[in-house]
Amino acid sequence: MHRLIMDVQKDEDVDHIKHKKYDNRKSELRKVTDSQNLMNQELSILNTSGYKGISWSKSVQKWHVYINKNKKRIHLGHFDNIKQAIKVRQEAEEKLFGEYSYDNSMNI
Repeated sequence: MHRLIMDVQKDEDVDHIKHKKYDNRKSELRKVTDSQNLMNQELSILNTSGYKGISWSKSVQKWHVYINKNKKRIHLGHFDNIKQAIKVRQEAEEKLFGEYSYDNSMNI
């Protein structure tokens, strides 16, 4: 239904801005590229840290922080402290994803 409402072509995507799949009001939808849609993706059910782009590295016994942009993974570092890891990830999202970051879309 959201594709019909936004009148998108086959190669275009529609994003539910606040992740409410049942809310198909035009004000809650936006046309996006595939890359922008991936930036705004919800947390995977396979995630064990509770934070997007943060995982525990058994080999170095630290939090590994990364972000994906244009189908490339960018390593942001390893951190002893989860709070520092979260801060680094959020700063990278703000810089690289802007309005399409998950947190920013939830605050619109």
